[in-house]
Amino acid sequence: MHALAHSLGALYNKHHGLLNAILMPYVLLRNRTEIDTRITRLAGYLGLKDPSFDSFLSWVLELRQALSIPNSLSDIGINLDDVVLVGEMAAKDAAAGGNPIPLTPVQYSILFSDAVKGQLCS
Repeated sequence: MHALAHSLGALYNKHHGLLNAILMPYVLLRNRTEIDTRITRLAGYLGLKDPSFDSFLSWVLELRQALSIPNSLSDIGINLDDVVLVGEMAAKDAAAGGNPIPLTPVQYSILFSDAVKGQLCS
């Protein structure tokens, strides 16, 4: 999440926290296979009725809506003009090493593209 947010902040001069808030559901879904158990445990700690990855994701989406966080990067004026550059920058970012699943520049570009289009894919 931070690797993309750093890259997007540098290119588009957008607030880092807002970028992270928009990107979070997309990044959660991209990393689901690696984080499912931990997110399910987190859902339990939060007291969600159905402690599961899906219920946590729904909670995040509802929280974003309650806080008026946009659903996509296009909602804040970011488009796909720099899709390849964003992927390359994110893959080289120091925060990329902390991602649960190592991503290639192409995979970061796809993740970025989904977030621009507002396409939550699992």
